[in-house]
Amino acid sequence: ANTSSTGTITEFTGGIVGELIPINILSATVDDEAVILDWDDDTSGVLDFYRVYRSTESGTNYVEVASNLTASGYTDSGIPGGITYYYVATVVDTNGVESTFSNEIAAVPNEVVWLQHLDATNVASVLLSGNVVTQWLDQTSSGNNAVPSDGNVLYPSSSLSKSGLAGIDMQSSGNSLELFSAAESDDWLDQSGSTNGFCVMVALKCDAVRAGDNNDVLGNSADDAEGFGMRITDTGDVELWLLGEVVPSAGSRGVEDGETLVLAFNYDAATGSYDFWDSKNYTSSTGSLAKADFSTVSPVTLGSAASPSRYLDGMVGEVKVFGTDLSPSNFKRQRDKLTNKWLKRPNIVMIYVDDWAWNGTPIRMDDRMANSAMVEMMEMPNLISMAEGGMHFRNAYGSPQCGPARVCIQTGQSNPRNGFTVVMGNNSGYYDTSSSYAEFPVVPNIADGTIRPDAVTIPEALDPLGYVCAHIGKWHMYSDPSAEGYVKHDGETTNTEGNNYDSEEGLEGLTDPKLMTHVTDSGIAFMEERVAAGEPFYLQLSHYAMHGGSECTPESRARFQNHPDIVAYNDGETNPAVIGRNSDPAVWLGMGYELDQKIGEVRQKLVDLGIADNTYVIVVGDNGYRQNFFDEVSGLSQPLHAHKWMLWQGGIRVPMIVEGPGIPADSYSTANVVNYDFLPTLVEWAGGDPDELVDVDGISLAGLMEGEAPGPDFLN
Repeated sequence: ANTSSTGTITEFTGGIVGELIPINILSATVDDEAVILDWDDDTSGVLDFYRVYRSTESGTNYVEVASNLTASGYTDSGIPGGITYYYVATVVDTNGVESTFSNEIAAVPNEVVWLQHLDATNVASVLLSGNVVTQWLDQTSSGNNAVPSDGNVLYPSSSLSKSGLAGIDMQSSGNSLELFSAAESDDWLDQSGSTNGFCVMVALKCDAVRAGDNNDVLGNSADDAEGFGMRITDTGDVELWLLGEVVPSAGSRGVEDGETLVLAFNYDAATGSYDFWDSKNYTSSTGSLAKADFSTVSPVTLGSAASPSRYLDGMVGEVKVFGTDLSPSNFKRQRDKLTNKWLKRPNIVMIYVDDWAWNGTPIRMDDRMANSAMVEMMEMPNLISMAEGGMHFRNAYGSPQCGPARVCIQTGQSNPRNGFTVVMGNNSGYYDTSSSYAEFPVVPNIADGTIRPDAVTIPEALDPLGYVCAHIGKWHMYSDPSAEGYVKHDGETTNTEGNNYDSEEGLEGLTDPKLMTHVTDSGIAFMEERVAAGEPFYLQLSHYAMHGGSECTPESRARFQNHPDIVAYNDGETNPAVIGRNSDPAVWLGMGYELDQKIGEVRQKLVDLGIADNTYVIVVGDNGYRQNFFDEVSGLSQPLHAHKWMLWQGGIRVPMIVEGPGIPADSYSTANVVNYDFLPTLVEWAGGDPDELVDVDGISLAGLMEGEAPGPDFLN
């Protein structure tokens, strides 16, 4: 260790005492073309990160496959299956010193047999005569190229997928491609003596649901009693047939004209179990069917299934065929890749701000009222940029306290329905008549202290739609975020974690005011992980700012402390220790400035990750508030009556700004919106049906945010 002596005190300036302790329990599980590693250590103190090494020989020739890992686990994916791999891991300290190797672990990932992969985004794989497809080249080593069957299919398609990609245009006249000849399909569809199983996936767009007959996507028979195929019925229902058994979609939502769709089927011959999934409903139909010969004397064709009257009017973007069944996790991973690519499901980031007055931003929440914005010297350029690129709301409402507001956000339920009406009370009886509440305008009632078990939360609603959800920062709902479905979170946090001010050290002692850096950096790390995994996400950054007990760095306070209006309000005093941070507008303004910088970091990271144009960002307050300095510093009156804890406007009206796909720039809504509208909105953005939510009070704002006029359902 590097040390220096100062009197009788030994200061450790870097490194650690003694040797690094190596990882001694490295374990592994396997999946399709993947090995999942786990070990018994966590980075803490001076331990900086982990490294993972792999070899195909035991005890030698290790090659680094991962570094800078801060979690005690790693998934090595995309590696050929059926091969034995040997792994070791190390820890590295903050000086770059690396430990010795851990124990070695051997693992053999599951082998996956690719039979065909056709991808229209690979322009070179589509061979043409003019614009007529003569061959669609297989991207695997199997060489199963698709060739014309009936009529002419064109490339590129004039019709684009929801994500804006072109495919193979099947047109509207019964055209098709042959994927496998009858003999070739015997090799994987004849499961009578096999235990391999198979898997088929297709991404397509249905330009028109043709009435009067089925719209076959692919298959090898026009007779449901034999063979295999996928289709859209003349009423828009999604179905699969397998040797006489018709498997409908597990959902009730039918395909409509112009919709992009992913269909995926996985058959396990060893058990006879199957899984048929569609992106319209984001659900699976599961069952079992004894293994048999699902091949016929006909080839497997794309765009129809051996019938000139049953065909797809639309385009096909991608086809994947496997000669083995996939593990459940790989089946999900492969279909998610197609769905994200061809449907481009949006990501969602909610930046939830604590104790934020309706007029607590430099943006007028009511264009007619100068006092609907904070004092002119407030600096929030990133928030202003967001409002210029999106929509801000005149009449957005939260709840009178933070805990109740947060439960509304999570459940889509009003506080009377969810029972979490207030954070106070003695938890006995119905009313709390203690003297501490004698000055309140109403007698507080006793309330639920957590989220009710039967309530559907944001992760529980979005997980079936393929979303991964994280909640970073202030939770304050007295429950475990994991129990509500969040895969990453800070635990059962309240206000305490965000209060870091030490009266002896003052502002100079703050290293992370209100944990704004922690909240932001943790959220950015989650976004990076999800983008790398190709998974859409919901991220809620619940800041401890702008809660009472203001915190900011001295540098941020200095931006405002000498402004004439602030100096006058502070009676000429500039020393924060004398003024007191909670009485000093410069500290509150500094906190707002630092929050805005963090908002800017999140928005910039979306740009850097290439997902800004496909991400909704919401910035909204939890409850109303009142900044007492506003009148004197601004020369204007307070815009709203009362404050936090009260059900008057000043207690429940909040700032709200949203930007994202389809939201008009520099737009403004005067509609009444409320915190329990978010859950239905998120579900609709994610591709679900908000009408299928039960026991909710909110409605989706998706149409309103795209500029639609509020209809009767909204107004009522």
